[in-house]
Amino acid sequence: MPTRIELTNTLPVTAPVQDILVKAFAVHQQGQLEQAESMYYDVLQVTPDHPDALHLLGMIGKSRGQLDLAEKLIRRSVAVRPDFAAAHYNLGNVLRDRGQLDEAAAAYRGALARNPDYAEAAYALGNLLRDQEALDGAIDMFTQALAARPDYYEARHNRANALRELGRVEESIADLQQVVVQVPDLPEAHYNLALSLFMCGRYQEGGPHYEWRWKTKGFSSSRRHFSQPQWDGRVQPAATLLVYAEQGLGDSLQFIRYLTAARSRVARLVVEVPASLVRLFTYSFGDIAQFIAQGQTLPPFDYHIAMLSLPWLVGVCGEQALTHKPYLRAEPEKIKQWQGVIQGYPGLRVGINWQGNPQAKIDKGRSLPLRLLAPAAEIKGISLISLQKNAGTEQLADLPPGMRVNTLGPEFDSGPDAFLDAAAVLSQLDLFITTDTALAHLAGAIGCNTLLLLKKVPDWRWGLQGGGAHWYPSMQLFRQDKAGQWGAPIAALVSHIVSCQNKEN
Repeated sequence: MPTRIELTNTLPVTAPVQDILVKAFAVHQQGQLEQAESMYYDVLQVTPDHPDALHLLGMIGKSRGQLDLAEKLIRRSVAVRPDFAAAHYNLGNVLRDRGQLDEAAAAYRGALARNPDYAEAAYALGNLLRDQEALDGAIDMFTQALAARPDYYEARHNRANALRELGRVEESIADLQQVVVQVPDLPEAHYNLALSLFMCGRYQEGGPHYEWRWKTKGFSSSRRHFSQPQWDGRVQPAATLLVYAEQGLGDSLQFIRYLTAARSRVARLVVEVPASLVRLFTYSFGDIAQFIAQGQTLPPFDYHIAMLSLPWLVGVCGEQALTHKPYLRAEPEKIKQWQGVIQGYPGLRVGINWQGNPQAKIDKGRSLPLRLLAPAAEIKGISLISLQKNAGTEQLADLPPGMRVNTLGPEFDSGPDAFLDAAAVLSQLDLFITTDTALAHLAGAIGCNTLLLLKKVPDWRWGLQGGGAHWYPSMQLFRQDKAGQWGAPIAALVSHIVSCQNKEN
């Protein structure tokens, strides 16, 4: 949060002290911290509890990372002059940097109690509440900041993101459209506008804004730089196009579908993907493209494009994706290897996958504890088969009484090529239950009957309502009706499975 440096100019102090203070404040604003610090201490020599000197010394301490000292000094300033809103605000900033979030919130509220039009304090409290997932409160604070400063685009931008996180997407779009007009070169505003538009299924409209993703701070992939031009989607009948993967494995599994459309506009395709996906994609797409592992030397090409830029360039978005047939395939030898194993389980053979990468920020709220799937294990005539790898497998050792989950052994997807075994196993299952993970995209891509459990406000690609996914005709969606509560979607999923069993019988 930005600090607020100002003087009260209201205390009855002697003229020499005031003169020193004003000069110190001037050099402080010029960045001459050591000189300002010395002069503030001169003030304290004459007036030991001068609130301005204490406050501003605290700000110098904060700028140096001396948070203990900064907190001590600013608290003394607040005690001497409790009605000075800026000191409460800056105390909040120090406390937030120290991780004392409840105390920081109280300090921000203290600033606002003394000055309800303190836009920076309302904005800071809004950001803190949003980080704590108190989204309604965050929106109220951003709105208060905007009431005080209608041009406060940072508050409008963050309000828009909080609105999207609550599922109020149309309001989010309206705010973000205003921000990109006000600050047309703000990458985060364009990127977040794209996410909000995508959540409404407005892919073609959001596509150009999504191209700003590369310039946002902390984006998960780095933009590639080549001397060749970026492809604009036009037909180039003699050209070789490089398509390169970005972001996570699930993104590659989902958007590799657009190779066929891209190939129809160029002579040749070179596709750079994570090494672990080369074999799966090569088998699935045959001669349509040459697949190259990331890090290997690229063959000559004429144009390049990032994989997630393809949908709007080739004009195949939204509901049109329903026309896509399965586009990934399991290798016959892998199918043969796992066919006997899967057919050896009795009854309805249902794969399960419940945990994404817990270290990934995007996984927050997506995964669920395995034990919550116990109602599925109670369905008569069902065999649950774990496709979980790595994080989450430890939960298999702590199942509720009576819950049984079959495992596929350490050889399952144990080699350098990702998902080859999983693709074969998925092709043999009757159903697959999963959360929003890369395996969900693999299952959809090979046409497995998939039941996807989604949090209340999911990733943009699943939208906010409906039981089907445009991306995968074989997939059905089961959504939380209350954030963080999985009981209702799991109950609906179990009822769906039982209904399907009854129809077959």
